[in-house]
Amino acid sequence: MVFEITGTDPRRDREPKRLGYAAADVPCYLLVDRSEKWVTLFTSPENGDYSVLTKVKFGGNIDLPAPFSFTLDTAPLR
Repeated sequence: MVFEITGTDPRRDREPKRLGYAAADVPCYLLVDRSEKWVTLFTSPENGDYSVLTKVKFGGNIDLPAPFSFTLDTAPLR
């Protein structure tokens, strides 16, 4: 799993890095997007990208898959 918080160039985190992690078969990519105020979990890498994404606004909950298997409360990110 890769956990990342957007930096000064969030476009790089949203696409090129996501595609790189998927191509490397990283099973989960969790992106905290500070400028958009979203948390996105990308899972199930296939054909160079993730086939499943779960997106919640800051303040929502996001379920992380096994082996993590817990619910991440994003309320503190607001």
